[in-house]
Amino acid sequence: MRPSLVAIVLLTTAARLDAHGKVISTPALPVNTAPTPAAPIWANEPSTFRDVPFGATEAEAKAKIPFIGCKNMDSSSGSDRMCTGYFSIGGATAMTNSFGFRDDKVNVVYLSFKSKDYDTVRAVLIEKYGAPSQSEHAPMKTVMNVELMNEKLVWQGKTVRFELDRYSGNVNDSSAIFITNETFERQLKERAARLKSDTDKF
Repeated sequence: MRPSLVAIVLLTTAARLDAHGKVISTPALPVNTAPTPAAPIWANEPSTFRDVPFGATEAEAKAKIPFIGCKNMDSSSGSDRMCTGYFSIGGATAMTNSFGFRDDKVNVVYLSFKSKDYDTVRAVLIEKYGAPSQSEHAPMKTVMNVELMNEKLVWQGKTVRFELDRYSGNVNDSSAIFITNETFERQLKERAARLKSDTDKF
């Protein structure tokens, strides 16, 4: 009995037949052979902030920035030393600017400012650094039970990660942070270790 055309088609999609009609096994194809898409490249990734290179020493940063004070930090925050100053953009938007150091190298830069200035700062940052790699929007409520939409923008580079938050802790403040990828990854590992340690206590 000759196999039907449909049977032949079904057989040959999964295997090959020899001259006598016997099945010759063939290795299965991978489920997905498409390459993993590469992460977007941050073309405008900075190597400095306010002319202070990431990785600069405290002395080198002080030569560029008129800090009002420095203090030692608990290294669990990511840095073991912090120096703080102020600056403004547009002549009106005031910012608190702190440089974090770990082993005497800049590894974090913090910015904080009033949320009423968020849209101005957001526009300036996108103009300077380009479109963010990702954006997140999540609802939040104030202490007066007013619902607002928070926004987080993230720029991810090869060396540095930058995050901008419309609301930081409360509805009056916004924040931004430059953090080296090395520091960011270390914090993720330390957080996971603390979580595991706390979980093991139960």
